[in-house]
Amino acid sequence: MGIPFTILMGFLLTMTMGILFTITIGIQLTIYTSSARATMTYRGITASATLTVNNKGELVNFVAQRYFTLDDQYSLETWSTPLKEYREINGYKLPVKGEGIWHLSSGDFPYIRLEIVDIQYNLHKGN
Repeated sequence: MGIPFTILMGFLLTMTMGILFTITIGIQLTIYTSSARATMTYRGITASATLTVNNKGELVNFVAQRYFTLDDQYSLETWSTPLKEYREINGYKLPVKGEGIWHLSSGDFPYIRLEIVDIQYNLHKGN
């Protein structure tokens, strides 16, 4: 049985036009042994996902229902982002390998595979 609680989180987003803004949203988490169900509501739209961690506390999967589009047809499908490896980069332990997968009735469709090889942050003009 899970233990529900609500936390507030602030997100700093960078838009493509260089505009920075902060939004605060409420997220309700239900904690289980190795997973948490997170529900977020923002401007009247609610979305939920299941976050799974391994025995080291590392996030290893994020599963949600999302709309999949094919030939101008929309269907609500299961979508996941499994993370496969963690590594320390610049003093931070980060997930460095993962993928995005649609779980369709016709079979799994892994549409992207990612690997982070380097991260630069706090860059100033001229860097």
